Amino acid sequence: MNPRRKRGRSSRARFRRPLGTVLVGGVLIAACLIGANLLATRFPKRWALPMGTASTLAPKTIRVLEGLERPVQVTVVARSGWPYLRNLQNLLDQVRFRSRWVRIDWVDPWLEPARAAAVASKYQLREQAVGMVVQAGDRLYRVDEFAMQRAEGAEVSMFDGESALLSGLVTVTSPSTPRVGFIVGHEEYSPHEYEPGRGLSDFSRALLRQGLEVERGEAIPMLAEGTRPPDVLVIAGPRKEWAKVELDLLRQFLRGGGRILLMLDPGVTTGFAEWLLEWGIFVGGNALHPLSGTWAQNLDLSPLVHVRLYPNHPVTASLNGIQTTFFGVRSVFPMDGSTDRGSENVVRWSALIQPMLIHDFEEFEEGFDVAATPLENRCFAVSFQGGAEDDLGVDLGKARRMVVVGDSDFLVNGRLSGGNLDLGLHMVNWLLGREFLLQRGPEDKTPLPPPLDRDQRLRLLTKGLVMPTVVLALLGMIIGLFRR
Repeated sequence: MNPRRKRGRSSRARFRRPLGTVLVGGVLIAACLIGANLLATRFPKRWALPMGTASTLAPKTIRVLEGLERPVQVTVVARSGWPYLRNLQNLLDQVRFRSRWVRIDWVDPWLEPARAAAVASKYQLREQAVGMVVQAGDRLYRVDEFAMQRAEGAEVSMFDGESALLSGLVTVTSPSTPRVGFIVGHEEYSPHEYEPGRGLSDFSRALLRQGLEVERGEAIPMLAEGTRPPDVLVIAGPRKEWAKVELDLLRQFLRGGGRILLMLDPGVTTGFAEWLLEWGIFVGGNALHPLSGTWAQNLDLSPLVHVRLYPNHPVTASLNGIQTTFFGVRSVFPMDGSTDRGSENVVRWSALIQPMLIHDFEEFEEGFDVAATPLENRCFAVSFQGGAEDDLGVDLGKARRMVVVGDSDFLVNGRLSGGNLDLGLHMVNWLLGREFLLQRGPEDKTPLPPPLDRDQRLRLLTKGLVMPTVVLALLGMIIGLFRR
């Protein structure tokens, strides 16, 4: 055979081998990159990096996450066009970084309609709606998209998914669900009343989101011997006087380590004024008139009371600078040791009584001497804490707690704006001994970019991945040709 022809055939073979290798390699690289992008679009995942001091999680959330001792599954159903999706992703990134026990599963109903429908059916969620399910073992906590938003009146002001997630974590990891019982029967506000300005249904729903059970009933059936009373009793604005037998049952409940939130409006005789003297707490009968620092006889002259500065109390420590509004209040303050107001059974020696709400007259500072105004003319809420004991006076080794507020209207429907809702929730959580929940989470007001539509996502896929991949493959083939 002619040596030149032999060398030509071997040159063409050497040329075909690298060219084929380059073509196959380029096609494989392009296929891998395009396939990876499609998988990432269908099954989005986010990896949290250490945030350092940039973390926006509240200290109470961090404590709960670091205290987890068993796996917690968080299933999120969120469509890609939801305005708060980015905020929720950032929140869950930090949660996953803080605890190895939290596993997060994302479902997009637009990309995975069949899987989203199955999740909605399994966890009883509304189809095509945003929702989150927190699960540990057989305990579930469901969160809808409205529970992940903090509202001011009728307008949503910011994302507040951290509070909802924290409530879910606490609920599913607690050994039992605390019960909050609302006493009715004396024209108290009811948790099942939905009328604006009257009922407590909005506050009741907030308690449910905190992972609590809510029930209502009359005092005697709820506190009778042999029954299991609620963990916290709420008495919201009674309009009729309590019977002696009811007050005796309430006394027995508190002595045995019970927890009570008592809210008394001005101008109403209920029987609690004498009953509270036993516990070292004095309750006035009239409404505060801030302009004079006195207690007005005419309730119509009592304007709104605004508080922005609070004593150093666990319930209100994180509320400083946040306004709470009250609608006519009566004085509630600790009795001093030198004052005898007719009680022969004062138990201040075994209790800690702290002022909780003090009107600072901030809006009337000009020409008004706040320091000269007695505390009893400014204080309208106190907390009581002491050791529990049985009928023989034997210490039971647990604490009894009570909060007394000179107003109940601040928690009714339509009046939970500002810090009112946080104050009510803090009171209940302090009574339950859940001090780790007595801090507001940071407000996430990061501006959100507008969501991408379908055409924008397609252009981003084409220009950002497909075209660069084709260019790289062509460059690889050209380089291979020159290196043959």
